[in-house]
Amino acid sequence: MSYSGLSQFKQFVKALVYKQFVVGSMVLISGCSSPNRFSDSKIIQVYEARDQRNLELLVEFLSNPDKKIRAEAARAFASIPDSLLSYKLAPALVKEQDEDVQLELAFSIGQTGGIVQTLPLLTEFDKFKSVEVKSALCISLAKCGHAQFIGQQLKKKEFPDEVLAEAAFYLARAGKLKDPELLIPIFKLAENDNQIGFYAAYAILRSGIQLNGKVHEITKLISEITNQETRLALIQSLNRCDSTAIVTLNKLFDQAAGDENYLERLATIRAASKLEFSVSKPLLLKGLIDPNHHIRDQASIYVAEKPDFFDNAYLLMRFTTEDFALVKYRFAGMLLKKSDFSQKDSLSKLLKNSFHAELDEYKQGYILSALSGHFNNLSFLEEVSFSTPSILLREFAFSALLNYRKSPNFIQYSKEWLKVSPTTLTDHFAKLLQNAIETGDVSMVAISSELMRDTSLLNKYSAQMPVYYSNLEFMQQTLEKLILPRDIEAYGELLRTMRMYIGSPIEGNLKADYNNPIDWEYLQRIPSNQQIEFVTSAGNIVAELWVDDAPATVAWFMKLIEKDFYKLKRLHRVVPGFVIQDGCPRGDGFGSTMETIRSEFSRRSFDAGVLGMASAGPDTESCQWFITHNATPHLNGRYTAFGRVVQGMEVVHKLKIGDAIKEIKILP
Repeated sequence: MSYSGLSQFKQFVKALVYKQFVVGSMVLISGCSSPNRFSDSKIIQVYEARDQRNLELLVEFLSNPDKKIRAEAARAFASIPDSLLSYKLAPALVKEQDEDVQLELAFSIGQTGGIVQTLPLLTEFDKFKSVEVKSALCISLAKCGHAQFIGQQLKKKEFPDEVLAEAAFYLARAGKLKDPELLIPIFKLAENDNQIGFYAAYAILRSGIQLNGKVHEITKLISEITNQETRLALIQSLNRCDSTAIVTLNKLFDQAAGDENYLERLATIRAASKLEFSVSKPLLLKGLIDPNHHIRDQASIYVAEKPDFFDNAYLLMRFTTEDFALVKYRFAGMLLKKSDFSQKDSLSKLLKNSFHAELDEYKQGYILSALSGHFNNLSFLEEVSFSTPSILLREFAFSALLNYRKSPNFIQYSKEWLKVSPTTLTDHFAKLLQNAIETGDVSMVAISSELMRDTSLLNKYSAQMPVYYSNLEFMQQTLEKLILPRDIEAYGELLRTMRMYIGSPIEGNLKADYNNPIDWEYLQRIPSNQQIEFVTSAGNIVAELWVDDAPATVAWFMKLIEKDFYKLKRLHRVVPGFVIQDGCPRGDGFGSTMETIRSEFSRRSFDAGVLGMASAGPDTESCQWFITHNATPHLNGRYTAFGRVVQGMEVVHKLKIGDAIKEIKILP
């Protein structure tokens, strides 16, 4: 939408408070092409400074006599999550007289600020005259974690409910909503069947407050609310209630029939999974036979660690009849984990034969995961891990192999191992991890490094992992061989492990250097309402791109499309009720390109069907993208939102891990 004077900009401001999605600076006109806003050389100058992270120039722009330049500069800081910037932004906000610029500064402070850096704003808060500015600042202070201040506002109710609900959510997201007394006004806000209720419900869900004794109150709210996304948050919040919540969850599961309501059934399964297993098992059993593959997937994840709660005949039946390979082989893995299953070797042999006969690498990977249920398969998984030429199978096999190290049965495995080996199993895995890092394969490096930092192993097993290695030369050699920015994720994991082991900082950069400048001539040709089409194995999806909000992301994404970069790539990640993710050149989720783009955070909310860029940290975005299944407000302002699905959301919900994106088309 284009800014046409103060009046229209104030509509933009109110979007911050009321979330009406009046974002960007060009109207998205359905059915026709409209130019984006980057024909203005002054705007380009500010965005170029933002893209290069030229903080000195951006700060200088905050003193520009042109308020449009000041507003653009203030907005630019929202994409640079550095808490130290608040030392400069907070005084600029107090000094600024233009309300439009104040609003942009207030938003950016919430993006970049910390508690200490924003303390001065608490004393200056009442000096601001504009309700809109104070509302925006209230939400930003919530993002910074000012629990006492937000608690006071919730009790005084001097702000509109829209502001209070959103502030409560962001305080919860910051991990600072811990006062049980604040649940009283938040539950009252959750009674609203609109965005107020939505944010209040997500505040309840993400708070750190136990909800025992709240089953009746939450159940009543769910019965009165029609907004599905609000209901999803309320249903999932039952996971922090006592076991009586299972009555409500069972009833909600049965009521939510049909594919159009699968997200609600999924929410009940997720909530039930946190309750005592003996109580939740009947509902999880319903999930295991649900017609929707996403629900069977999630239910099988939760029961997979409880194999002894199921008899062998049931698991064998589910293994032989399940048609979704991911779930099918989870049942096989459960059988192999069972202490009373006497045919582990026979089933393992069957699975290995299936592995060699299978042509689909994802299905082969599921088989490898299942095989880790039986300790006798360790050598097979080790061989596949270090000999297969397949990048994808290497990641599956190695992850499966490390399941033994993370297993609660590790001590028992160690005793079995000593019967056939002169070395301990702890020593064997230490050598495996070292060998994995020495391969330089980014998935093996990243997975090994993360396990090496797992201090929970100290509490679970007498055989300790951190800190095992006295000589880190092998880590240093691999670190130097990793290629940046392509291997930034593995580099970061390994660097963090080395720092933990040494106990002091070592040289290394966890941020990609500036390497992919915006092609402004190319970008200016992208219409403000540009659409693309995903051609998938389950149908087509049409999305519009938000070039006005994420110019670097959209331009780079379209260039990759034009190069056929995404052609025939398969979804490497599907989290039911959350996202589908694609774009990895390796196919295992650890791949990137030699070019990165900057994070571009905006007021765009991650509602259902929003396109976002995956990242391994700020300014590491490259080629992996995701689409949300439903609203995920915890991603707001933390990931780059650069488009939304306008047609084909039913296809998004159908897609499974391993499904192909045949191609992405740029529509005329």
